[in-house]
Amino acid sequence: MRVVIVGCGYVGSALAARAKARRHDVWAVRRTSASAPAHGVHMVQADVRSGAGLEALPRDVDVVLYAVSPDGRSDEAYRAAYPEGVRTVIERLTPRRFVLVSSTSVYGEIDGGWVDDATPSAPRSFTGEHIVAAEELARGACAGAIVVRPSGIYGPGRVGLLQRVRSGQAESPERPIFTNRIHRDDLAGVLLFLAERPESEGVYLATDTEPVDLRQLHEWLAERLGVPAPPVGSGESSRARHRASKRCVPRRLLEAGYTFRYPTFREGYAAILADAPSP
Repeated sequence: MRVVIVGCGYVGSALAARAKARRHDVWAVRRTSASAPAHGVHMVQADVRSGAGLEALPRDVDVVLYAVSPDGRSDEAYRAAYPEGVRTVIERLTPRRFVLVSSTSVYGEIDGGWVDDATPSAPRSFTGEHIVAAEELARGACAGAIVVRPSGIYGPGRVGLLQRVRSGQAESPERPIFTNRIHRDDLAGVLLFLAERPESEGVYLATDTEPVDLRQLHEWLAERLGVPAPPVGSGESSRARHRASKRCVPRRLLEAGYTFRYPTFREGYAAILADAPSP
């Protein structure tokens, strides 16, 4: 299978290495020059907004996996990465299949309710609005397009939460705030799993199998780090105060037969802690 990965960053690089290990012909696109994430991966420098550089990619493509990250949090950055970038890539490459990495930010739930693949999108910010626009564009332009909505992505090298808990800078909210996450390696696995299944189509929520209250997560990490549990703030930290609270379920992925390597935060963070250097 000839695979083009547009956006060879944190997730895209892991995906490229996994696809190459599966003996696919892999082409990876980045806006800046970079070394290949695995031997035999073809690297192409291109800009998805203007289309410059995309002509170096093959025309006969089985699947395009779009995993571009915006340059920042501005309206312009999200518009460029999502609807504009998706439109340019589809028009230039005309893939047989298109897989879009979206986000759970498209859901409107903020009070701890349950969300799954069938929950209607109801974005509460321009970021979610641009992502929904890209989803609609992809599904309208490509028959059988796949939209993958991952929750918070963590994994090797992403240790900000561990550092805040270890240093005593974390603060737990008084009210329950349910959070959702997926390990980078599982997200790469999900994307390739769906791309390789001819029957895959529509929306898939990509998250591990256990939403967790932020306070519970803080206390679990503190225990394993051997530090005091973060204090509970009556006013809550600004980071926690602006979090949406929802509980996500990867129903369609589980029904399709995907097996998580890290089914909950416990397995994922345990692996990170095992590999992390001592402070």
